[in-house]
Amino acid sequence: MSENARHHQSQRHPDRLSADTAAVALTAAAAVMPTLLSAQGMISVGIDVLRLTATVAVALAVFLELALVSSALLARSAVLRGRSARADLLSTWVFSMVSGVFSAAHELVGQPDLHGVTTWELDARSTLAAAVRVAAPLVAAWLWHRILTGDRHGADSAPTRREAKRHRLMLAVATAALDLQRTRQARPASRAALRARRRLDLHHRRLLRHVPATDPRLSGQLSSWLTEVGRVHHLDAQLTSESSPIPGISGDTRGDSEIHTDETPPPADGPSARLAVAVALVCRDDTVSGQDVADAFTHRGWPATPRTGQRWLAKARASLATAPSSASG
Repeated sequence: MSENARHHQSQRHPDRLSADTAAVALTAAAAVMPTLLSAQGMISVGIDVLRLTATVAVALAVFLELALVSSALLARSAVLRGRSARADLLSTWVFSMVSGVFSAAHELVGQPDLHGVTTWELDARSTLAAAVRVAAPLVAAWLWHRILTGDRHGADSAPTRREAKRHRLMLAVATAALDLQRTRQARPASRAALRARRRLDLHHRRLLRHVPATDPRLSGQLSSWLTEVGRVHHLDAQLTSESSPIPGISGDTRGDSEIHTDETPPPADGPSARLAVAVALVCRDDTVSGQDVADAFTHRGWPATPRTGQRWLAKARASLATAPSSASG
């Protein structure tokens, strides 16, 4: 958890903070009783049934109980630090079940007969005692689970976590708006434009579920996000203004994100034009992806999917790989 989150939690109401501390302390104290009960049952099973020495039986019981306690503490530490506690919490339930079952086995195993053979004893007393030994650690695990749930809610209310989620939702809305703008410029009356519009509506509704529409900061922050995300067009202009470093490709070849206006019609679609654009992209940035190539085609008004972009990207790299050998020949 960040320093801001700790500061936020330290500023909570004193009565509320003391109540949380008391709940944790009480739950930990309650967990001691089923821990001792399970340990006693497992020690008895180790000595009476498994014929272990007292030292080995105690060590085995202590090992299992320490594994349970460690899992519970690791789960709480993960929650307080803002990490996922799913694995540690699951192991807490598993170790609680294992501890309870091994402890209950002591109540279900009868006394050995004259030949030293033991059998199951399933009368009313032994069944009830076994049920108590199984239920006790599970109840303790449930109480600890509820403590972790409260800690998780407290961590989620920290400013860092809340603002991080707010920023993710803002970015999703701004990105969806930019995609809609690009799609409408490339294919105004297409299904892709309709899908982009639906994505924008979906992300905007998700934002409003997290941020109230009456929040006075919402409008200004959303406008700022839209403005900053839209600045990618200025980056496109810088890229497209540079001359192409590939011989045979003129400096008029545009970049991967060019936006065509009504005054500048897009160039004609064709294999040579697509290859030239893909080659220029690879030369500018070798880490370019098929999605980037497809976006460049779309901005020029050429129909393209990520798979199409990946195919032309492979052709461009193959063309660049064979260019030195052709020139040397």
